Amino acid sequence: MKESLYVEATERAWHFVWRHKVLWLFGIFAAFLGQFGMVDFLSKVGIIRGGADRYFGAFFGGFGRLGKFAATVGSTFSSQLLLVFLAILLLALLTLLIFTAVSAQGSLIHSVFQAEKKNKVDVGRAWAAGTANFWRLFILNFLRKASFVFISVSVGLFAVNALARPSVTSSIIFILSFSALAVLGLMVSFLFFYAAAYVIIGKFSVLTALGRAYKLFSGHWLVSFEIGLVVLVLNLFLGLITALVFALLLLPAILIWFAIVVVGGGNYFALASVFMAALIFFTMYLMLVGAGFTVFTSYIWTYAFLKMEKHGLKSKVLDWLHSWKK
Repeated sequence: MKESLYVEATERAWHFVWRHKVLWLFGIFAAFLGQFGMVDFLSKVGIIRGGADRYFGAFFGGFGRLGKFAATVGSTFSSQLLLVFLAILLLALLTLLIFTAVSAQGSLIHSVFQAEKKNKVDVGRAWAAGTANFWRLFILNFLRKASFVFISVSVGLFAVNALARPSVTSSIIFILSFSALAVLGLMVSFLFFYAAAYVIIGKFSVLTALGRAYKLFSGHWLVSFEIGLVVLVLNLFLGLITALVFALLLLPAILIWFAIVVVGGGNYFALASVFMAALIFFTMYLMLVGAGFTVFTSYIWTYAFLKMEKHGLKSKVLDWLHSWKK
């Protein structure tokens, strides 16, 4: 493996994102499925450990609100027909979103493949490749999400047991189980991306793609973790920048609020307007950055996959160890 592989991949990914801004549209929808690699899995574990009650409460609370809405519309034929129409409309929008997100994910992989093979990107061909492999990608994403849910719930159960029966033994069991499940989750995230790449680029079936993905990962497991760590660091750096942007956008509202407190009166409409404008601009910023970063990470993982498949990659950690021994 070249000494500057990760730097080279990062630079190429940046140029790819900036050169093909039309792919940001794919990135917006593909972001709904989560990032490739370990970031997606770590975020799922963070949700379960950091606020499972809040998310489950919101989930079941949604059913309660839906029931109250159904009760308020009345029992007349026209009101029930309206309820059925809204339910069908929401289901159709959800189906369209899932189809677009999954197809966009495959389109990004195929776009990187085109860029590396022909040094140009045909967006139409990329979209056609994504839509043609929708069901295979959908199955892979479903299996990936189901695996994350299983692992996350398992981590939560071990955590509950450790908190309910605090002891050295339960703490050790939790640490060991969490470590094992975390490694398993990261392996799953790598495997399913490689399988998705085999589906899009190699046009393999789901089972064949998973088999080849396992074989590829077995020969590059350390490299996969290294790439995942690089993407995670970049993700954390982007998070810091996002927090800074949020603070800067809210600064005018904070200054106006401070002036109102000091003076003892003021224009609350101006405060509300500035605050809403800040939220709108921040939402737009999140959409653009999220879309661009999804394209960015898609390039890095697909680029690494193509290198692994064609030439094979050697771990940089092993290179360092060999150089240190010499």
